[in-house]
Amino acid sequence: MLLPRQPRDLQLCNPGVPIPRVVPRRFNRFKLTAEWKRKCSSLPHPSSAAGNWCWEYMKHNGCYASHGSTTWYEDQSKARSLLTVAQLGQAPPPAELAMEALVHPHLCENPLFGKDWRTPFESSASLSWMRATVSVYVVHLRSATDRWRLVSSRLKELGIDFQTVEGVDLTRLDDYQRALQEGLLPKVANGSLGTLGCAAAHFRAMRTAARGPKALALVLEDDVWLSDDFAAKLRQLVHDEAPCNWQILSLKSRCPFGMCVSTHLSQVRPDGNSGRCSGVNFGLFAMLYRVNSLENIWKMLYEEVWSQQCHNTDVALAGISDKVAYYAVPAVQMPGLLHEARLPSLREARNSMSFPNSM
Repeated sequence: MLLPRQPRDLQLCNPGVPIPRVVPRRFNRFKLTAEWKRKCSSLPHPSSAAGNWCWEYMKHNGCYASHGSTTWYEDQSKARSLLTVAQLGQAPPPAELAMEALVHPHLCENPLFGKDWRTPFESSASLSWMRATVSVYVVHLRSATDRWRLVSSRLKELGIDFQTVEGVDLTRLDDYQRALQEGLLPKVANGSLGTLGCAAAHFRAMRTAARGPKALALVLEDDVWLSDDFAAKLRQLVHDEAPCNWQILSLKSRCPFGMCVSTHLSQVRPDGNSGRCSGVNFGLFAMLYRVNSLENIWKMLYEEVWSQQCHNTDVALAGISDKVAYYAVPAVQMPGLLHEARLPSLREARNSMSFPNSM
């Protein structure tokens, strides 16, 4: 399947990078023999994932456990190491048969590539390009003053102009009512308040960015710390590595699933091994969007999140990657363009709370 093409603007992509087809990746496409697939069936597995034992075991005990800081090869090795002696013969060793969640992993799934940036553009020229081309938005809860000090001071230090998009705290009645008025969530939304609020906040950011005056929009969460040469790296990524059909670039994605297309980018593909909301491509830390596509993207994503009850927006976005040209920098590449600050999760704190009583 080929996604719609974008105009070949040399400021926004590299026409020399081939545009790959979108093919959902399924367990039966992994290079396992019929015998290994049969053996995988005897492994313990989540009750929700019958039929995909080896894959789910590797995902849960590898990538999830490491928060995306390891390669899929390492994840398979780790998952296998957790098996009992009796079970070892039931799971393939990666050196013999690797379950490649990323096709062509040698192209982009390497921690060293996080340091390997040529950044041929001068810092001042890159910053000028960024100011002319990219509108920057920071999603921020007004009560999180520690986060605000961190992200705002860093962006000012780097000379990056930005505007704030107010987050959504559904434990507050006024936030909930305002989110309903804006159509950020349906009147009936069952789920954890932190997760629902996170989804609503990103919809607010996407809708705001879709009205922006520049060609690209960068939406940042308020716990990211951008690298010293962020503008130069971003310009290189767009100019040198981005295929000309791209609509979304995730600048850091955990558990990337799909196909490596360049040194720093993978094409995101749906995980065809599980139902909706299967967990791959975690994180909306720093998302770069083509503004001319953003209106359609957020509408498709809104449908996936609320109608299909896939409230984890990052995973829902990966789920529609057969409809959207979505590419991502694997999180295993460190330091990369950014890292997360070590701060308590506001989302998790609110997931244990209830809606205000007066609602």
